[in-house]
Amino acid sequence: KPWLAKWANVLRPFQSAIGVLSNQEGQIGSCALISERFAITTSHGIEGSHVSHLVAKFGFQGNPALKKTLAGREFKVFGVVERNPSLDYAILLMDERPGEQFGFVTFDVPDQPG
Repeated sequence: KPWLAKWANVLRPFQSAIGVLSNQEGQIGSCALISERFAITTSHGIEGSHVSHLVAKFGFQGNPALKKTLAGREFKVFGVVERNPSLDYAILLMDERPGEQFGFVTFDVPDQPG
């Protein structure tokens, strides 16, 4: 599957910005930093979890850009700033700025017409 290798190459630089999201019961999904302080996850993944119990861990994998393995660090979720169950996403506001340390995934958004 040649497309699989291409996505691996695209995502590799963002590897440390992909995190594991957990609540008091354990891992509930993954998330990705999209700025210094915001992360995106699935809406269904956080359903039923109180925000005070949400924690994200970033940088627990090797970081080829830094040429070393990072131990990872947990960050508390401060709040859910946007949630759309129909599109199944939620934007999380982190208590600190993990994107300063671990980087973040950027999106190229085309200009809106008109």
